Amino acid sequence: MKEKITLKILLKKDDTEAHIYVIGLMVMSILLAVLGILKCISLCSPISFGDFCVLNRLTGFYCPGCGGTRALLRLIHGDIINSFIYHPAVLYFTVLFIIFYASQTLRYVTHGRIRGLKYRNIYLIIGLVLLIGNCLLKNILLGFFHIKVL
Repeated sequence: MKEKITLKILLKKDDTEAHIYVIGLMVMSILLAVLGILKCISLCSPISFGDFCVLNRLTGFYCPGCGGTRALLRLIHGDIINSFIYHPAVLYFTVLFIIFYASQTLRYVTHGRIRGLKYRNIYLIIGLVLLIGNCLLKNILLGFFHIKVL
């Protein structure tokens, strides 16, 4: 019943999880390379990679991604609570990413004996709700109560 599953075989089949797995590995490789280059640049020059949000600079309001970089940096430093406060979607997608890649890696290593996490549209819907909800909450606090969250 259990056939030997390899990544090469899965990519030939209509396997959404295998495609997401490979695309994610490629994206992560590119991001790590870019981060390495940016780290080298920041060590060699006084360039600041601070606030880049054009919408925030033009209007004063937050975009759906505002706070994401700070949330990721807080998460990298182990400050989960402040990471969640800056942007809950970052923590959500990071946990989902770790669970997905760990389970899919086990799936490939065990040749399908252990099933990996399946892709479901609800995962993206929850992420979009977090993105939009975070943006609305921060803009309501700013617009009506003059409370700057970031």
